[in-house]
Amino acid sequence: MKKQIDTAVIIVNWNGEKLLFDCFDSLRGQSYQNFKIVFVDNGSEDSSVEFVRKNFLDKDLLKIEIIELSENTGFAKGNNIGISKALEDKNVQNIVLLNNDTKVEDDFLERLVSTTKDEALNNKYEKVGALAPKILLSDQKTVGNKQEEIKKWQSLDSEQDNIIDSVGARVGRDGRGYSIGHGEKDEGQYNEVREVFGFCGGAVLLRLEMLEDVAGSQNSAKVQPLQKCEGWTFVEYQEYFDDNFFAYYEDADLSCRMRLRGWQTITVPSAVVHHFHSATTDEMPSSFKAYYLNRNRFLMMFKNFPGKILWKGLTLVPRSYFNRKQETVGRIQETSKFQKTKDTLCRWKSGKQMVIKKIKMIGVMIKVCGSGIFNLPKLIWQRRQIQKNRLIDIDDFERWLV
Repeated sequence: MKKQIDTAVIIVNWNGEKLLFDCFDSLRGQSYQNFKIVFVDNGSEDSSVEFVRKNFLDKDLLKIEIIELSENTGFAKGNNIGISKALEDKNVQNIVLLNNDTKVEDDFLERLVSTTKDEALNNKYEKVGALAPKILLSDQKTVGNKQEEIKKWQSLDSEQDNIIDSVGARVGRDGRGYSIGHGEKDEGQYNEVREVFGFCGGAVLLRLEMLEDVAGSQNSAKVQPLQKCEGWTFVEYQEYFDDNFFAYYEDADLSCRMRLRGWQTITVPSAVVHHFHSATTDEMPSSFKAYYLNRNRFLMMFKNFPGKILWKGLTLVPRSYFNRKQETVGRIQETSKFQKTKDTLCRWKSGKQMVIKKIKMIGVMIKVCGSGIFNLPKLIWQRRQIQKNRLIDIDDFERWLV
């Protein structure tokens, strides 16, 4: 007799048709089969939904539920809708978030789910809310059903598959998010299960008990009207991630809120994911990424950092923007006058580019500040709820910041 489904994999997609074959195909081969997939399509303009229906829906052992949204609601809200849909099944205890630009190894789900049931680990870590796998950068030059070449991967090293993307996450005192191990060659240095500050939203297992506790203490259920789409005139969902983040730092925000409620994140490095990294958001203009990275960093700090930590952090922010060392494009060598002149021009060009970059950053910051002022009433309410309901003291939170 088939066991009840206790795990749901949420995949949020926007124009990712070329990536979906690898992602779904790797899930089809899982050694752990008590799971379903909730595929949330964020108003894609390509044939993503049709591709999933044609190649995976009802054609193999995968149980897939498809939610078609008529607009791009963002990564945060898309996951909220997917999680809420998955939890309509009262047997689901584990939510696995998975980017569409990933491939997982055959025992990925088995490793994660079995860790949630490990008595020794449950005794050591009494309140585990999230399990972070080992995410490796992939060197695959062609991906997906169309085998389209993605130029940005063509220059990667042949050993790129052994380069770490993330084994959990940290947050700096200035609000910056850091992926643990990012860019390091994987030599087993992170192979021990251990507690870390938070997780990367590209691949993580979240426990139902944690999600309900954090959302219940800091948010309220809501019904969000959307434009009419196939089969849906509205979507009822719980706001687990902060909808306002849209994309970027929503995982750092939830990691902070988890930590403030006393929940822990542990790594499960035996569960391995291969990530193509920003394959979806690279389709967006650079201004999109700059805006949301900067805006959401401040939102995350303002909401979650207790008073004295917040003020300390804000004093550190300017350094992270304006005290970076200028890159050197050319080196003046003792050769010809022509070479010296050429190298001097390169240095001048580099300096000019740096000035332009900083001017653009100031523009982004002005826009960020304007957005923050517009959303100030909601932010103040959120901050009060989070700080009022935190279960750990300030020092316990601060010791995790880097």
